[in-house]
Amino acid sequence: MALETRRAAQAKQLYGSILAQAPDDPEALTGLGEAEVLLGEYPAGLDHSRKAVEFAGERADLEARARHNAGVALLFTGRPGDAEQELEAAVELDQTSWRAWSALGRARDARDAWQEARAAYEKALALAPNEGAVLNNFGMSKLSAGDPDGAAALFVRALEASPDLAAAETNLRLALALGGRYQEALAGIEAEDMPDALNNAGYAALLRGDYAQARILFLQAIDASPGFYEPARSNLRFLDSLEKRQSSNRNVP
Repeated sequence: MALETRRAAQAKQLYGSILAQAPDDPEALTGLGEAEVLLGEYPAGLDHSRKAVEFAGERADLEARARHNAGVALLFTGRPGDAEQELEAAVELDQTSWRAWSALGRARDARDAWQEARAAYEKALALAPNEGAVLNNFGMSKLSAGDPDGAAALFVRALEASPDLAAAETNLRLALALGGRYQEALAGIEAEDMPDALNNAGYAALLRGDYAQARILFLQAIDASPGFYEPARSNLRFLDSLEKRQSSNRNVP
């Protein structure tokens, strides 16, 4: 119950007590690994999850959970290839785990396998259509694949499903800006957050090659800041260097 309600520290303590009496208990090893992953203790979570796989025996449900936990731990420690293998095994054992499908999508994103990632996210959404985290992850996948409009639509759905999901709101503004929809990206921003928002929109314009708009947004960010706003000034200097380099290239005979 502690684990299901995301009280990971309490779950870790309870599973540790069980394992002190039964060190090879696969259910306790699986639960401990999951709690540790939730707490960001990835090496320990990976170790206990792999031990759970070893002792799971015929318990395919436990092996699937343990492999999912191992995959997430590997993903967050910069080993997406190994993570993908674990997560592929997890979804083969349990086709109904939307969390494992979503994590598999993220692992595939790490190698720019956008279509394969899309298939994994669609499996996750078929199981959990209103899960904000999946919608947000799928949106980031589309954004990385160069589809800002498709990403924006998914971020909107994520916020409809989970209005407090701050990451989805930030990502939505980025997607709108990368799609050239600068005014929409800046709508509803509080005054104290406006310098950062304008600077981010300017950087998105720069990435789009929309240098004139990028300059306007960087200057607006500086004007909106009550003090010296180095991020926008730094970006302006970078923009100047890009434009000078392009001008020099055009003048080379």
